[in-house]
Amino acid sequence: MTDEILKIGNNPVDAFSLIYIGKGSFVLARTALNYPMCMFTFWPTAIHLMHHSIEVCIKAFLLNEKINYSFGADGHKLIKLLKLGCQKSLKLSFFNDKILSRDDFKGLLMELDKSYNENRYSFAGYSIKSESLRDLFDELIYIFIENFCKLLGREDRATEQLRQIDVPESLLPKMEYRQKQQFIFCVIQNE
Repeated sequence: MTDEILKIGNNPVDAFSLIYIGKGSFVLARTALNYPMCMFTFWPTAIHLMHHSIEVCIKAFLLNEKINYSFGADGHKLIKLLKLGCQKSLKLSFFNDKILSRDDFKGLLMELDKSYNENRYSFAGYSIKSESLRDLFDELIYIFIENFCKLLGREDRATEQLRQIDVPESLLPKMEYRQKQQFIFCVIQNE
């Protein structure tokens, strides 16, 4: 973060806000991945939202640990951000132990980076099957949420809410479809 401060509008962003933004993008990406026509209609959107969800979750940890990172293209490189966190904080060693040590996660992150940074506004090809893509994405978001709660070092209402993912009632079947992680969905009633 050099001398710049991460903001939404004129308001500085805190780590909690980024985790909630990441969870919201997770809901949208996972929903898009579970539509039967995803490959033809929602694939680029799902990939972009997956990248965004993972990126803001990583940045929540960096921000919480007061670790500066680059703005611009380098600030979107997922593996680079994870390595930065490992180098600068022992509290973020799980970035290496649970994520960077796995070839399947590294493959996913490289594909997402390639898509986001090189093909930001046009359709790109992806070499990962949608099922494994969804499963790896689920597991990454689960790891981020659980470890953010652990980093806080407490169990209270705030960490309970962090573990919940708000999902509109109409999207719940898409979120639960082939779910392998133990997410806690908080259903938002449709009007």
